[in-house]
Amino acid sequence: MAYVEINALSTVLGGSFTARAFLPGLDRLDLEDARHQKRYPVLWLLHTDGETSLEFLKTPVEGLAERYGFIAIAPDLHHSMGVDMKWGPNVEKFLTHELRGIFKHILPVSALREENFIGGTGTGGYAALKCACKHPSLFSKAFSLNGILDMERLIARTSSGEVTGVPQTAEALEAVFGGAAEFAGGPDDLFSLAERSQESAFYLCAEKGFDYYEDSRALAALLGEKAAFVSLDAGADCESCQVSMRGQVAVSVREG
Repeated sequence: MAYVEINALSTVLGGSFTARAFLPGLDRLDLEDARHQKRYPVLWLLHTDGETSLEFLKTPVEGLAERYGFIAIAPDLHHSMGVDMKWGPNVEKFLTHELRGIFKHILPVSALREENFIGGTGTGGYAALKCACKHPSLFSKAFSLNGILDMERLIARTSSGEVTGVPQTAEALEAVFGGAAEFAGGPDDLFSLAERSQESAFYLCAEKGFDYYEDSRALAALLGEKAAFVSLDAGADCESCQVSMRGQVAVSVREG
């Protein structure tokens, strides 16, 4: 297994960015491919708000990349929620276009839809599923682990002063999404997008008792037969969550 950290300039973001890539061992890569024609499946991983892509160093992703022979790429999203911000950079455009182009020239990643998967944790799950809904020609499968998916509800709770577990103020969320009144049915409303986007396959997992458990259950129901929902028992330990992540990543990549 190999781990690579990339620091580069982004035209779309108007500044630098950091991304981390997890590769299978060099013995799994075709080193005899002198023309660099062989391409590998790629899993794009999005972290939750308040974390960085370093979050995935604590997960089974490294071992899964080795086992199934894919490349996992995790960019830092900062507090963007992975969207084209109302007052800020176009992070969704960066994720779905520029970042893919950059890594195409750095690593042997596949451009084929059936070999591109996207997933995330917390608010990263929201960003991953939204990207799959809005750009089905780019991603064949998407997954969310303990996703914080209902942004309209999050905006309302934050505005009322509730403790949400997401390190965003009402003003910060307004900078991301704009006013609450314009969010519903808009380009970042995942539940609205899910009603009309059925081209990708979706995998959702949430722990009972998790504050946003119903987000995943409700979205899976809305997506219907295109979605699979896994419910973990309340108080699931770290090992159970790790097993769930292994399962969802493995299903995405193995059946791709």
